[in-house]
Amino acid sequence: MTRNRPLLILAAAVALLLVASVAQRVLHRRAVTSPATATVVAADFDPADINRVTVGAGDDSLAVVLERLGEGWVARTAWDHPVDARKLQELLAAMDSLQGDFRSDEAAILDDYGLGPQSAPVKVTLYGKDWQAVGALLLGKRA
Repeated sequence: MTRNRPLLILAAAVALLLVASVAQRVLHRRAVTSPATATVVAADFDPADINRVTVGAGDDSLAVVLERLGEGWVARTAWDHPVDARKLQELLAAMDSLQGDFRSDEAAILDDYGLGPQSAPVKVTLYGKDWQAVGALLLGKRA
């Protein structure tokens, strides 16, 4: 019996690890309630209706301010320097169709991705024709 004791302990440890692995998979499936890929910017907006784009992080929420003036765009935070409208429209179109992998429903893991309140994530905010925010995208903390 004493010769088989290490073998029995090893078998019990393997069985315990197998049970833990199955339990972890089951609990993960229950915790993840959204599809694997989801729309990132939840707002439904028309890129042609956007009049203002702001980019900032933490206390500096208006580090970059881009505004539509007539048919063109200017950078308000760069002495009204003209902005390449084509590139800005490409950015808006990309944000309108942005998809991402779903990670979790838990707010506690936001800091792991640099998106929590302690991280001061970079935030891109879009404003519509009535100058009200229509959507925002958090990009994680600055490196």
